[in-house]
Amino acid sequence: EQAAEAEQVDETFLVQSGQEELRRSERTRMLTEKGKEFHKEKLKGLQRHFESTYDRWKALIKVAKKSVIRGDPFDILEGHMDIVQRELAALNDIYDQYRAIDGPPHDMRSKLDKCTSVTKLVLQNIQCHVE
Repeated sequence: EQAAEAEQVDETFLVQSGQEELRRSERTRMLTEKGKEFHKEKLKGLQRHFESTYDRWKALIKVAKKSVIRGDPFDILEGHMDIVQRELAALNDIYDQYRAIDGPPHDMRSKLDKCTSVTKLVLQNIQCHVE
């Protein structure tokens, strides 16, 4: 008898939570003016952070390319690539944060694609240089 009561309570809970889920999904979430402003400021901050990280990546990749051309020792090349890969990972993180809030602008996506492909190319050049 207690097992039957427990089962009935579980079913009631499931029905109630199912109704709660329906209620939540019926209404679309609207931001207040203050919420919209906060949202916009957060996106601006992420975009500024992305741009500064991108500029830092560009400077670092330039140094890494020159290092490959000069024929620097492997440990120096490896150090350059560690830093460049860290910057690329930071760019990916910022992009993901932006994408979680809103659709990223086209130029942000193209810059990230460029970073990924150039970093891969320079890594390959370093591998060839080492071998």
